[in-house]
Amino acid sequence: DKAKMAYNDQDLEEKVKKIMRESLRPSTSSGENVFSRTQSLISTAIGSSLPTAGSFLPHRNTPNAPQPKRRSVPGHPYRFTSGSKKSKSVKSKVFQVALFPKNLDGDNGYRADVESELVSGLIDLYPDYDERMIRSSLATLFKTELPLIKSNDFEFVKRIKNGLSVPSAAHGFTYGFDAIKTLAGQGKLCCRLLVDIIDLYHQNDDDNDDVTLPEALKKRQSTVFNSVSSPLAEVTSDNAGSSNNVTSPPSNTVKKRQSTVCNSVSSPLAEVTSDNAGQAGSSNNVTSPLSNTGSINEHSYSSSELIDLTKENVDIHEIVVRRSHIRDDLIQEFEQEDILKKKLKFGCIMLNGSLERGQGDGVERDVISSFFNEFYESCCVGATEKVPIVRHDYQKAQWEAVARIVCHAIRIGYYPLKLTYAFMKSTFFGEDRVVSSDLLTSFCQFVSPEDKTTIERNLKEIDEDKSEIIEVLDLYKCHTSPTADSLENIVVQLAHKELIQKPKYIASAWSRVFDSVKFPISFMVRLKEVYKEKVPTGRKVVALFKCENPSAKELLCLEHLKTYTRNLSRDKLEKLLRFMTGSDTINVKNIEIDFRELDGHDKTPVFHTCGPVLTLPNTYTSYIELAEQFSEILNKDCLLEFDIV
Repeated sequence: DKAKMAYNDQDLEEKVKKIMRESLRPSTSSGENVFSRTQSLISTAIGSSLPTAGSFLPHRNTPNAPQPKRRSVPGHPYRFTSGSKKSKSVKSKVFQVALFPKNLDGDNGYRADVESELVSGLIDLYPDYDERMIRSSLATLFKTELPLIKSNDFEFVKRIKNGLSVPSAAHGFTYGFDAIKTLAGQGKLCCRLLVDIIDLYHQNDDDNDDVTLPEALKKRQSTVFNSVSSPLAEVTSDNAGSSNNVTSPPSNTVKKRQSTVCNSVSSPLAEVTSDNAGQAGSSNNVTSPLSNTGSINEHSYSSSELIDLTKENVDIHEIVVRRSHIRDDLIQEFEQEDILKKKLKFGCIMLNGSLERGQGDGVERDVISSFFNEFYESCCVGATEKVPIVRHDYQKAQWEAVARIVCHAIRIGYYPLKLTYAFMKSTFFGEDRVVSSDLLTSFCQFVSPEDKTTIERNLKEIDEDKSEIIEVLDLYKCHTSPTADSLENIVVQLAHKELIQKPKYIASAWSRVFDSVKFPISFMVRLKEVYKEKVPTGRKVVALFKCENPSAKELLCLEHLKTYTRNLSRDKLEKLLRFMTGSDTINVKNIEIDFRELDGHDKTPVFHTCGPVLTLPNTYTSYIELAEQFSEILNKDCLLEFDIV
């Protein structure tokens, strides 16, 4: 049985092999065997279901079968067609770009921080870009705010700490993609202008067309000035003989002895009685006397609320205010929406109801200074620096009038320094431009000196006994317990509440006026420097004194005056500066000292604010004698009177 079973198995195996050989032989009708037919069916099915992926590769010996375009293993029967090779896509790189002004690293330069950036944004650059294509792409970005900029109006620079440096490169070196990528590093790609900013949004003088700044810059503009490098132009007298003389009002003998007479100003103020003291006088079309002052931009703006006063046929608007009601009278005058389009002339009515004889720039500066001194006391809160507060009797019209007064003050070179930097920056340029350091600095000037000391000490190292700092924070309704890590953030939040959130209605009213007035970009860049430059100090005021060819006797008196000035406190120094120039901030280039031989009852200083010129006796025998006389004048709490034309 076993032998029979073995025979049957062998016989069956032979039969199977025979059938397989016959099935693999090509058919006489189709020429294909079973395996080839099966392979063709599979290839057809795959090719119809995956047309984009390619067809299933037939065996290379299959008759009439299309050959693949490319195979990693030639002749392999189970390989998809790769199709045509596609080129790899070139990826771009996004760069963060910042454009800085021309004079950033000059003698009067400013820090290379976010505040100094004229234009910032994002740009896509490709690896195959050369310098020409890169500059063209950057110029397109910069034109959104500087419409006249060209691709060769800026250079590539490297930010080093708070400054900018031009990289050293070999002659003929070009900034391709790799060089730009290296220059930017992990930060911004920095560029610096090679031309003045004003040239990029003004046409040439021959073009007779005015260029209106884009909306992006209107929110960061300020009033119209003559020089971009000096945003707050210094105002000097157009006619050298026209000056206002300020004396100590109670000294009637001095008034009778004053003999300096200045040239009369054309179109004098009309006589105004006490019944209509707060009303304006008439307006006349005359040649502007400020044609050479340099305080107004020499370019005209078609859409600006401020008119170019250097042109002819400018309306002159005469404003007469009462000395005892300067704030209310001035607000009433500036409620007129077109007031900034006129040349303004100021006059004052004394306490006895008679019109002061003084006229000119000195009176104008004195009226503006008096207004802001009253405004700080009645409409603001704060210590060294203040913010305005809402009042029930001040509505939209009144707050917009105050904003116009601010614009006019800046136009004549006066800046309200006691309004906090953070508040004014947010009002001029928007809240998003205010950074934490601005809030922290302004808040320390806003609180009392004692609280400022407590905050600054605890910011360096918090006290173990937190009672003092908690008491300070409680004054501003702080509900968080301070720690060493959280104190700075808490102070910044309180500063934002007090300086930005509370006066928000006032800032909104002011912004509507500021947005309609064109300010140069340099005003935004140098706003912080303006606060430093305009604050009077003994050293700054002494530097203003100018005296030509003084004798030995006059030089001794001048040294006494300089010593007295350096020893004055901040309040006394502002008062002295106001006697000399009409303004309690620095807005003149120099103060001329004119020595006279005066003795006896005539031995008293005379202040000519329009020059400004200080007529000083040269007969002081000692420092004590000069200091005693000047202190007597500064300690009087009376109002100033301008009684010489």
